[in-house]
Amino acid sequence: MADKGNTVVKKTKPSKLDNFETHIRRVLNKVSPNSGLSSGAVNTLNGFIHVVTRRIADNADLLLHIANKVTVSLKEAKAATNLTLPASLYISADSEAMKAVTRFNDSINTSSNSNTKVTAANRAGLLVSVSRIGNYLRDNAIADRQGRTSSIYVAAIIEYLLSELLMLANKLKDSKKVRITNRPLLLAIRSNEDFNKLLPRNRTILAGGVFPH
Repeated sequence: MADKGNTVVKKTKPSKLDNFETHIRRVLNKVSPNSGLSSGAVNTLNGFIHVVTRRIADNADLLLHIANKVTVSLKEAKAATNLTLPASLYISADSEAMKAVTRFNDSINTSSNSNTKVTAANRAGLLVSVSRIGNYLRDNAIADRQGRTSSIYVAAIIEYLLSELLMLANKLKDSKKVRITNRPLLLAIRSNEDFNKLLPRNRTILAGGVFPH
């Protein structure tokens, strides 16, 4: 973290716009195995991940600057997420994310002597890549370091939000169609109070376009 006087200097390394399509489809297969996704819906969800993760990173930056700290710990990740999500959505998402953190810690404690390489996502029981979320947070943050559970926590938050959004969209899609397209996906955001607060009407999500009226 670079701090000159009262000015916070962000890292200049550009963030990589990772494609989370594989992870998005894994989450969909978990919540609705018989449904598919159009390419436009994948782009919208990919944009959704970047928008929410960037907001969490920005709020973590603010908290670190106020506390004069250089490490994003689980505490900062939770507080930043609380600032990002509507209250009722945060309560449910936080509960699921803490379960993932607990699974990760339990896995570390029970396999400390094992030579088998296991990813953080697998240890935490997650479908969304912890390393990609961690890289995105690091590339968009002023923090010099991250606690190992902070990325797990945020990845679990993202997975929970994806699951909820995909379940809503699946209910709103044409029953005669298998694939979820942009229209039911964006209608799901507009019709849900929490997601509508998280993504206001004038918000566009990369290739997802504007919300329908």
